[in-house]
Amino acid sequence: MIKKVIFSALVAMLMWSTQMYAQSNKSFGIKVDANMSNFSVLDMDNLKSTMKVGGGIDGFLKIDYSNHFALQAELSFMNKKSELELDGVKSSFNYWGLDIPVYAIAQLTHTDGNIAYLGMGPVFDFGFSAKSGETNLYKDGAGSIEMQRYNVGAGVMLGYEFGFGMQINASYKYGFFNSLNEPIGDAFLHSQYASFGIGYRF
Repeated sequence: MIKKVIFSALVAMLMWSTQMYAQSNKSFGIKVDANMSNFSVLDMDNLKSTMKVGGGIDGFLKIDYSNHFALQAELSFMNKKSELELDGVKSSFNYWGLDIPVYAIAQLTHTDGNIAYLGMGPVFDFGFSAKSGETNLYKDGAGSIEMQRYNVGAGVMLGYEFGFGMQINASYKYGFFNSLNEPIGDAFLHSQYASFGIGYRF
């Protein structure tokens, strides 16, 4: 009986979601941005991380359910840079990968068509390459800062869209998982970055 109720509820939710998607206004857009990133370091006194400037290009799908609420999913090809100092030795950190944020957006549409918006939601990361100097941090034997490719976190976005489609926006994203593949003791690295960009929604 309980299984039937749960199954019926899931079917009802799926049908409702499908109907809402069909009735919504869908649009696509692109963004380019500059970012500043580093790691929040916990219980690893011999490692320091300093922010450097990187960049990215994003494509996004926006689903407007009303003038006040929307969902936006993004696919971001990111280059993030920082400086790592391990035991007094400095090296550049260079990351290439994909970020996939999904934002629930509260928005205010003005009579002239301009839109102010605030979004928040989960972020999924997958790294293609991460290097400290010439050392590949995704390979075994990278040392005490060998890293993992995957992460899950949260992001917040603030932006303004003009009536003709151009956007300006800022965002901040924070990784929940430990970026260290094999942490020593309680050592923990949280990835984080802030970005500032411009975009256009078609």
